[in-house]
Amino acid sequence: ASYDEASAIRRTGFIAQEVEKAANASGYDFSGIIKPKTIQDHYSLSYESFVVPLVKAIQEQQQIIEELKQQIEELKRINAGQKNISDNLLNRIIKLELSFNAKHKLD
Repeated sequence: ASYDEASAIRRTGFIAQEVEKAANASGYDFSGIIKPKTIQDHYSLSYESFVVPLVKAIQEQQQIIEELKQQIEELKRINAGQKNISDNLLNRIIKLELSFNAKHKLD
């Protein structure tokens, strides 16, 4: 298809130059970018080349999610312990105040 015919068709997808820029910025050597060989050729992408890095990225994110979930659970346990300590201290203060007030009313 000629350039005019190809550009007349509305397409969805990534812009190859943006993918190349993002890959370069992140230091990732992405083999899915097909650079033009001649001035008439266009950049294109090999979409099947996206599968492995995307799966790897999802695996890495899942690992981070699992670690964060563990941290959240640990923080919840710590928070519950601190709340228990706080509640106990508050109850002790209330008892001391009641005792103090009762003692000083009698005097």
